[in-house]
Amino acid sequence: MLWTFVFISSSAAYTSVVRHPGIGKAISKISTRPNEQMRVGIVSDLGSIVDLAHAEFEKGYEDPVQKFGLRLVLWLGFFLRLTYGVPLDHTLLVYETDDDLCGMVELSMQPAGKLAAAMPPPQWIKRLRGDLHPYLSNLLVSRTHRNRGIGRNLVRACEAVVQHHWCRDTLALHFDAQDPSLSRFYRRLGFQYGSTKMRAPLPITTTTTTEIDGFSLCYAVKPLEAVALRASKN
Repeated sequence: MLWTFVFISSSAAYTSVVRHPGIGKAISKISTRPNEQMRVGIVSDLGSIVDLAHAEFEKGYEDPVQKFGLRLVLWLGFFLRLTYGVPLDHTLLVYETDDDLCGMVELSMQPAGKLAAAMPPPQWIKRLRGDLHPYLSNLLVSRTHRNRGIGRNLVRACEAVVQHHWCRDTLALHFDAQDPSLSRFYRRLGFQYGSTKMRAPLPITTTTTTEIDGFSLCYAVKPLEAVALRASKN
């Protein structure tokens, strides 16, 4: 019954998925290699997105039943994300090379310091937890395409959407505080975390650390300039 419902819903979503021309324009100026492109994810990407996410997250599961359950949760969660249809609240960007989907990133509005939920709730529910801010999550690149600048380009694409389309001036994320490579990666990209390492005052805190499933997740924020908002005021 569940699979029948999902199949019918997925078929209908092809004609109802919301296009985001403003997002495409915001990321179009980011330089990529020949035969590579970034774009907004669509429902036909669902299988590739789930495969990419499952390959990364299944490492914490040994039981085949748990792995199947993880795939089901990912399938439902990303299906909802791809059909959410609120341009200024949630979007999913994908990276293609030679027609192979090899990277993705999720951009949404979330309460400061909070993790994104496995299933995206309506914005009014998120507002019950506090003011909403642009939040980057699920930055994933396939192992065969790493160390080629794809992750950096996806982060820059999120920054462009936040600045030029969402007209906001910060971008936040969580990363594994026990992974020094991630700490270096995000610091090189200008993200700030830890009150003693702040280079500029920010409107949201960067001192929050979240413990989940044995991981210590550090909350980091990057200050941006809301270009579209600035232009509208001039």
